[in-house]
Amino acid sequence: MRKALALTILALATCGMAHAQTATRVKCGGPAYTDSKGQAWSADKDFNGGLVSAVTGPVAGTSDPTLFQDGRMTPDSGPLVYTFPVANGSYHVNLYFAELYSGDSFVGGRVFNVKVEGTTVLQNFDIFAAAGANKALIKGVDFAVTNGAATIELDNVPGHDRAKIAAIELISNAPSTSTGQQPSLTLDFKYPDGSAVQASFERDRPFVYPARCFVTGRIGDSAVGCLSAEQQVDFHQGYEPGDRDRHDMAQLRAAFGLDTHF
Repeated sequence: MRKALALTILALATCGMAHAQTATRVKCGGPAYTDSKGQAWSADKDFNGGLVSAVTGPVAGTSDPTLFQDGRMTPDSGPLVYTFPVANGSYHVNLYFAELYSGDSFVGGRVFNVKVEGTTVLQNFDIFAAAGANKALIKGVDFAVTNGAATIELDNVPGHDRAKIAAIELISNAPSTSTGQQPSLTLDFKYPDGSAVQASFERDRPFVYPARCFVTGRIGDSAVGCLSAEQQVDFHQGYEPGDRDRHDMAQLRAAFGLDTHF
């Protein structure tokens, strides 16, 4: 029973490995804004030019219509490029769009291309065709930065209205540690009566989670360090499982299709 209790405590302690990530959030073409989640968006910045779109109106499908109103459009010639100085690493970007201009509320009205770090991620993109008029639309993509800057580029497609973006959210996929890597986690617990918990298969030694046991997941816009599903299965071997263990293993089977042995 003590071994099972130790594993339960270890699992709870692992939840403390979550690290909130600081995101770069920019309200394109507009002033600073705090959204319904309490997240701060900076005023428009780090762009190379272009025109401000002052079109407003109702926006369905969001608790924050302000994020989808107004925006920044491409200049008369050349692309609109946002360049954000960031550390090298893995990132996720969310691009916010909404077609609020009645003159472009038809398929083929506003069509453009979007590049992230020089790679086309949206080609012949039509906001209205994808979502309709006055509806929130978010497109996300993962990418890597190797030169100290994240670039998002919008390019016009001849014969259509100019490209437009309402907001940009840039989130690091890396764990928040001083080394950029997940640390090992050492645990050494005691029971309420002061006796030691058997936190490993060898008594009198604390259990150590090596860094390889961790993967990076996501809760909302935060990258979190957590035990991999395979490691969770491994840590449930070698003892008689209880009802909670069987429940946990059933969840892992359903989510990941793993052989959990019980």
